[in-house]
Amino acid sequence: MTRKPGRPRHSPEVQAEISEKIIDIAMDLFSDQGYENVSMRKIAERAGCAPPTLYHYFANKRALLQHIWTRVFDHSGDYLHERYNRSADPRQNVHDILGIYIGYWLDHQDNYRVIFQIEDLTAKPNQDYDIDESRGLKKVISSLSLEINKCLKLKIFRPEDPELIFQTLFGGVMGLANSLITTREFPWRDNDKIIKLWLDSMITGLEAKS
Repeated sequence: MTRKPGRPRHSPEVQAEISEKIIDIAMDLFSDQGYENVSMRKIAERAGCAPPTLYHYFANKRALLQHIWTRVFDHSGDYLHERYNRSADPRQNVHDILGIYIGYWLDHQDNYRVIFQIEDLTAKPNQDYDIDESRGLKKVISSLSLEINKCLKLKIFRPEDPELIFQTLFGGVMGLANSLITTREFPWRDNDKIIKLWLDSMITGLEAKS
C-alpha cells in the first residue's frame, strides 16, 4: 500500500524523545498543580503539540501517570544498583538496601510526591499499577527479599514469614520517608541519625534469640 503524502513519521529515536519530553512536562504539572487539576489538553499546550499528538503517545492521563511511575521506580532501582555493594553479611545487606532506598526518596523528593501523593481516584481496581511494569522496583524487591531469606536460612532472624518481614521493613521505611519529607514543620534531628537508629531498631527486633 502506498502511503499518502503528508507529514513524515518520526523515527523511533525521535518518538522516544517526544515521549520523554511529555513525561517531564506532566511530572512538573502534576507536582505543581495536582493531578486532578491537570488535563491532557494542558499537557499538550505545555508540550507545544496538538491533543491528538499527545494521545498518539499516551491513551489517557492514567496511562501517562503510570509511565511516570515506571520511570521513577526504574530510577530508584538504578540508584540502588549504583550504590549497593553486597557483603557476606546478609543482615548488613538488609540494612544497606533499606538505607539506600530511603536515601533515594530523600534525594528525590519531587519523585516521592509524584509516586505516593498522587491518587487517581477514577481508577478501577483492575487499573491499579502493576509492579511488573518496573524493572527498577522489581530489582529493589528481589534484592531485599534475597537477603531476608538468607537471614532466615542462617538463623540470623527468628523464624517468621519472609513476606511478612519484607512488607514490614519496606512499608516501614516508606513511612519514615513520608514523615521526613512531608512533615517539614516538625523539628527533626539529623536525618542520617534518625534513619540509622530506625534501621538498627527494626533489624535488631527481628534477630533470633541467642
